[in-house]
Amino acid sequence: MEISWRRKEANEKTENEGIPQMELNEPFKISLDIKFQALMRKYSEETNNKAYYGLKITKKFKKWIKENPSIDEKEKQQLLKYCNYYEKLLPEVKLEELKEVVRQHHKGGEILSTEYINGYTKIKCRCVEGHIWEAMPYSVREGHWCLKCSGKKKGLEQKSSLEALKEFLRQHHKGGEILSTEYINKRTKITIRCAEGHIWEITPDNLKQGKWCPLCNIKINEQISLKSLEMIFNKKFSKFRPDWLINNQGNQMELDGYNEELALAIEYQGVQHYKYHKFFHKSMKDYKQRKANDKLKRELCNKNGITLIEVPYTVERDKIQDYIINECKKKNVNIAKIVDKINIKELNITSSKLKELRKYVRQHHKGAEILSTVYINNRTKIAVRCEEGHVWEITPNNIKQGHWCPQCVAEEQALKPERRQNALEELKEYVRQHHRSSEILSTVYVNNRTTVKCRCAEGHIWEATPNSIKSGSWCRKCSIRERARKKKGTRYKKKK
Repeated sequence: MEISWRRKEANEKTENEGIPQMELNEPFKISLDIKFQALMRKYSEETNNKAYYGLKITKKFKKWIKENPSIDEKEKQQLLKYCNYYEKLLPEVKLEELKEVVRQHHKGGEILSTEYINGYTKIKCRCVEGHIWEAMPYSVREGHWCLKCSGKKKGLEQKSSLEALKEFLRQHHKGGEILSTEYINKRTKITIRCAEGHIWEITPDNLKQGKWCPLCNIKINEQISLKSLEMIFNKKFSKFRPDWLINNQGNQMELDGYNEELALAIEYQGVQHYKYHKFFHKSMKDYKQRKANDKLKRELCNKNGITLIEVPYTVERDKIQDYIINECKKKNVNIAKIVDKINIKELNITSSKLKELRKYVRQHHKGAEILSTVYINNRTKIAVRCEEGHVWEITPNNIKQGHWCPQCVAEEQALKPERRQNALEELKEYVRQHHRSSEILSTVYVNNRTTVKCRCAEGHIWEATPNSIKSGSWCRKCSIRERARKKKGTRYKKKK
């Protein structure tokens, strides 16, 4: 440890008895310090111990000096005296070290205290923003600094994380909204509202893993269960609210699906039927009431000669049909025909998500359409037909990220330069025929979805896809001007 020295009083009292007092002039102190530093390093190497602890030279180090045969007696006396001198300088050294840490890691910050006691006695600090506080030296060395500045930084990070999450929602769950105003971390729940208006809490981590509204999820699974049962028996199952299905509070209960001819009913049981969940239950009392209702529903169905099939939430969607068939066999319900494996995607289940996706495809891919009639989630593939008539499967997520027909992409990549040039000439000819005095300014044709530069008869320049041009779209500015002219003419006629 290198030290910048200050002159001290010559005859200082020593803690070591029998050590003569001697005057330490500056050159002598420097040479002695070099020897002292070397001995401290040697001691640490030999014993694997520090020569000082906190602000005190250890007794073991002093004893090591006394018993070291390689040091003569006179030098031993000088070094032992120097131990006391060194101890008095240590607080200044530690303070200087701490100031150097602050200069290196917290530019503009400073230590205001003039005295260093130990690593756990607080000292006064000031950051570059002028905030003043007290901190333990050891915490400053470990990198801790101004709490106010740290809070601001954390606040900005939280704001950034919340904005990123909102952007994720805009991309993957249109119509969904984050109601929380604060983001803590990825494991702390936030409040969400889905496009259907359901409000619940979920962790950002689960949200990014694709989990979404539990109520929408239950409704889809309920419909899958109902449609599966209808396909197994080729019979219609409808919601059923008989007069005898009353709970112990006098409230009417309902069966998800019922067929009178078969005397068969079905219930899809979400997580709320098996454990307390604050999204579904106002209180534990509410959960217990639901459990009591479920038990009573089974008893009343049995009493009235109805076989009740219950599908728990733990059954995976693609296994719901098999589960229902097995339950029917257990309850001696006769299944007359061999049942084909049901394709969930072919079931007639629609949702606002599917409607939204169809609207998106109409806007971005004219002439294309979604063939699937059921929307499961943004990671489950749906059947799509592009404007060229190619049919393939793709996830809703990939559609919204700009992915489209792989066959069209392959054809475009295989398109030779001369064919591209021909396509460009055809487009120019189309414009000459349909938009006189207008022209295509681009010299390169990529594909019918990559924009080309156009100029209309009025000199307006913009970019448009060959697809949209051939669909009849042209200069937007001219179109707006024409609509305004027609509107003005209509008003004039009315005044007349």
